[in-house]
Amino acid sequence: SQLETRLAAAEQGGRISRNDAVHVRAQLSDLARLDAAYSPGGLSADERAYLSRGYGELEQMLGNRRR
Repeated sequence: SQLETRLAAAEQGGRISRNDAVHVRAQLSDLARLDAAYSPGGLSADERAYLSRGYGELEQMLGNRRR
C-alpha cells in the first residue's frame, strides 16, 4: 500500500521512530482487517467515514497529508 511505502520511507529517513513505525503498522493492519471485514456487504456511510478518518490520521502521523 502507499501508506506502507510512506511509512518505510519515513522510518528510513528518520522522520518517524522505530517504535512509532511499529504503532502505525499495527493501526494500518487493523484498518486493513476492518476494510476487508466491511467489504463483503458493502460499506455503510459510517464504515466508510471511520476508515477514511483512520487512514487520514495515519497519513497525518507520517506528515504526508494529501491536500
